[in-house]
This record gives sequence, structure tokens and C-alpha cells, in this order.
Amino acid sequence: MAESRAFLFFTILTFFHGSCHSAKILINLTPQTQSHTMGMKRIAQEMSERGHEILFVMPDADIPTFRMPATTAILPYEFAQSRGPGSKELRLSSKHTQSDMLKMVNDMMSRACTGLMTNATLLSGLKEYRADVMLGESFYPCTPLLASRLDLSWVGYFAAAPIEPYMTAIWPECPRRHFVPNPLSYFPQMGQSTTSQFMTFTQRLENLWHYLHDAIQDAMIHRPFVLATYKQFGFDINGPGERQRHVLTLVPVDWAAESVRPTPPALKFVGPILSAPGKPLPAELEDYMQGAGEEGVLLVALGTVTELGKEQRMLMAAEFGKLPCKVLWRLSNKEIPDEDSIAELGLADNTKVVRWLPQNDILAHPRTRAFLSHCGVNSMYEAIYHGKPIVALPFFGDQSNNADKLINKGMAVKVRLSNVKAGNHEMLDGITRVLTDGNYTLAARALSTKIKSHRRTPVQQAGDWIEHVVETKGDPYLKTPDDELSYIVRHNLDVYFAVAAFVGLLSFLALRLLRSVWRSVFGYQNIGSSGVKPAMHLNGKTKST
Repeated sequence: MAESRAFLFFTILTFFHGSCHSAKILINLTPQTQSHTMGMKRIAQEMSERGHEILFVMPDADIPTFRMPATTAILPYEFAQSRGPGSKELRLSSKHTQSDMLKMVNDMMSRACTGLMTNATLLSGLKEYRADVMLGESFYPCTPLLASRLDLSWVGYFAAAPIEPYMTAIWPECPRRHFVPNPLSYFPQMGQSTTSQFMTFTQRLENLWHYLHDAIQDAMIHRPFVLATYKQFGFDINGPGERQRHVLTLVPVDWAAESVRPTPPALKFVGPILSAPGKPLPAELEDYMQGAGEEGVLLVALGTVTELGKEQRMLMAAEFGKLPCKVLWRLSNKEIPDEDSIAELGLADNTKVVRWLPQNDILAHPRTRAFLSHCGVNSMYEAIYHGKPIVALPFFGDQSNNADKLINKGMAVKVRLSNVKAGNHEMLDGITRVLTDGNYTLAARALSTKIKSHRRTPVQQAGDWIEHVVETKGDPYLKTPDDELSYIVRHNLDVYFAVAAFVGLLSFLALRLLRSVWRSVFGYQNIGSSGVKPAMHLNGKTKST
């Protein structure tokens, strides 16, 4: 079934004709990562508008929620269902641990990659398609594997700020080694809850612990999935020339909101891809926003993957009813499958629940006062772009670190998910503080000014770099030599050892020389060992001392 559809798609692609200067861009989408996919879709739209030909490769399970202009083509493939619950759909619960979530994500990617790489018809057609470059997530291990099979250069898309250990892992087979300097003295690691880069001794000690913990966890959880997949297809990512296929990486963040650190030339901060001026809202939503009056609206949206438990939803609904403003709350179809499930929440008159909303456009609306968010990178930057303060309710991954960065900038407060429980009003207190203290809004607007003050928009910058890779035929000249060096040479350990050995040898020879001179001058023989004292020579006669 899948192979016949692949043949049909490639037949259709023969009728695609771009201009003589247009490029063929293949985009390999990571399965079940809607928030990440949206960024690459926006880039694809930009490239299509520039006259380039776009072909998406994606799991068939993701197609129902995927909408793109008719000028792009989609090539689907199937992959096996999970042995556990969830089949082809990745849904993370607020009850899952960080380790559980990472394992589920890795299992999903591993099965999808197997489905893609075992589809002989699809791979044969992709080779005949002869793309000029591939765009894919550097976090997805199938990206370099597919690029190698098709003999393509590729541009990475990393849908988060540079965080460790996800930029430079300690295991050598990692497909996402970017070799970004990681100064532990001032760059907060994932899990380190600090709102300043000027850390105390204790905080720097904690920072080292978080780095070691996350690096080891990354190697223990991610590595087995990646190695099993690569072994299955006989792929060596450290083989000759394989690392050089990865020309550069686009990162949809801005230094205005990030913790500052050195970055290599091949890592391009292009800015928030999805943030844009607001569009008019549908009539029903516009009426709701205008009906809020001067008290305004609190937008509540907690991402596209993680789900709240029923008890948490009911507790949050009760807290929202105590607010003076209106509340517009997005919940997924799984959380509210029918009207009865909405009724069970016991919503107050000021709260409206919807299954979908245009988040960027609502954040742009003048009636929106604040945003209760999981603080994923896309949501975080949409709030910054429109100058709206955040009440952060992070679940996992980089979300807590994102919240800390915004706290440091003065535009957010953070609520712990574990405190969303009966008798605890941390969430209500945080929302009230953001709504009543105007300094949060002022700080958000100041950040908004910074990320908007660029001549080229983020998506234009991303498009420029992809065209640059095509025009330079994938020349990896921006990459540092780290990929081609062994661990010992990369860290100069052999030189340090040689210098230490040389200094040690000189020190040893100098001490021997000094000892010899001392004995020659003062005549000491075995002092300190035999107890024999040196003789004194007076007028040619020997006198014992």
C-alpha cells in the first residue's frame, strides 16, 4: 500500500517544473512533533514562495493534521505500531517522568526511521528525485542516515535553544554533535534553576552536577536507540565524510532571550520562525475577546504533546474561576473528547474551553493580558514577540530552563506542576502577580522590541542560509574541525601531556644538577643517611668536626 502510494507521488513529481534557478529541497519531518514540524513548514512556505520545489517525507499518521499549499508535495510512509499504548500517536502525560518521556520519544523515532529506511520504493524514488539539499531535525537520528543513503548535504533544524547535552553529547556516535562551547562557570545546564548567569560557588557546583547527570542520562537513554537503528542499516555516522554532510544548523531563537554563550559559525540563530504580526480572529473568538473589557483575557495553552490529568484540569478550572479576567483555555481532543467531559470541569462563567485556537493571533490581540504556558520554545517566543508576560507551567525537557530565562528577563513567573493540587494556590498567586504588576508587561515589551529590530525576518534568514548551502554546493566551510579530530586531539590532551612531561623532565634534571652542585661545593656525601659529617680542611690538615 505504502509503496504504491510512493510510486504515485513520484509520478506526480515528474510534472513539477521550477525555474532554471530553483532548487529541489527535501524535508524529512520528525514523527509526532507538531510544534517542531510547524517551524519547518513555515520555512518550506518561504522557500516555495521563492520558487523552489519542496518535497516532504513524513509518516502517514501525521498527514491528517498537516496542511500545506498545493505547490508542495508530500510523500508518506508507514511505520510499525508501538508494543505499548499509544500506537503511532505520541501523547505524553503530566504523570510521566523525564526518563519515561525520553524513552517514548526515542521509541517513536526509532520505529519511524525503520519504516522509512525499509521502504525500498520510496528510497529508490528519492534517489531519482535528486534533491539539492535536505532539511531535517538534527535531533532525529534518521536525518543523517537518510542524507547518507541519498548522498545529500543537509541543513539541521534544532527547535530549541542550545542546551546541553543535546548540542554536544559525550557519546561519539551521537548524530547531533554541534561542538558548542559549554562554559559551566556561567552557562546554566538543563535542570539548573538559576535566573542569572552570575552563579555562586554552590550554583556552579550544582551546574556541574546537572551537566554530568544529563550527559550520562542522554548516553544511557538515547544511545541504545540510535546505535540499534544505525546497526540495522549498517550506517557509521563517523565514517569518511558523513559528518561533513551536515553543513549548518538553523536555531529559531534570539539572543535577546537566551543565556549568552559562544557558538560556532555553523550554528545560526535566525530568530523565532513562527512569531508574526497577528491576523484577524474568527468572529466568535473576536466577540469573546472584546467582551472581556478592560480586565482582559488570560490565554491558557500547554502545548501540542503533553496532556493534563483529569484531577489537574478540574483544579485548574476552579482556580481560573477566581480570576477577575476572562480565561481562554485550549485543551486537546483527548482531554475533552465530548461535551460531557467539558461539563465535568465545572467551568466558571469567565472561562471558555476550545479544542483549537490561533495562538499567535490571540497573543497579538490587545485584550490578551498574560499567557499561561508550558514554555516550549515556540510559545515562549510568540509571547515575547507580542510583548505578553508568561506564567510558566513547564512539563519536561528545556521548558523549565526557558521559564528561568524569562524570569531572569523580568517577564515571567514559574509554577511547579507538582503544586497543581488541592489546597495549593501557587498557580493562582502567580497569575494574579503577573496581572497586577505592570513591570512584567513592561519587561515583555522591552524584549519584544529587541527581537523585532532586525532587517530580515527569521524565516527570511532561514531561507537565505538554505539557498546559501545550495549555491555553495553543500561546502561545510563554516564547520569547525572538531568532527575530524579524535577526543585526544580535539582537547589537546597529547600536547598538554607532552608539555607536562617536558616540564617534569626539566624539573628532574634541574634538581639533579642542583644536587650535584651542592655536593661539589659543600662536600656533602651521605648526610642524613649514615650520620657521617663532612671534614673541614684547614692549612692542609684535616680536622674532624
